[in-house]
Amino acid sequence: MRHSPLLFKANCDVVNKVYPPKTENALKSFHTQVCDAPMSIHHRLSIFYYLLLDLDHGKTKLSEDFLTTSGMPEKYQIFMKGLWYLDRHQFKVGSSKQR
Repeated sequence: MRHSPLLFKANCDVVNKVYPPKTENALKSFHTQVCDAPMSIHHRLSIFYYLLLDLDHGKTKLSEDFLTTSGMPEKYQIFMKGLWYLDRHQFKVGSSKQR
């Protein structure tokens, strides 16, 4: 998988080098680097949500469980899911209002 434009936009160079994490150690490193990066909590939550959307592959509900427990604002949820679809060239779905 190619790097996500979202992670480049997050101005988190170290994260860009390890995304997507392919091993458990890479995932731990990714988590640490996102948590240590100079960004707001909403941006951190958005990156974790994006990662969970990637990990779900339509088979699990990790991303939905994350939204339930994280308290991520709805406008961030809609925005991130739209970006996730756009990154996968699903332009019609990505540009529509998600709920």
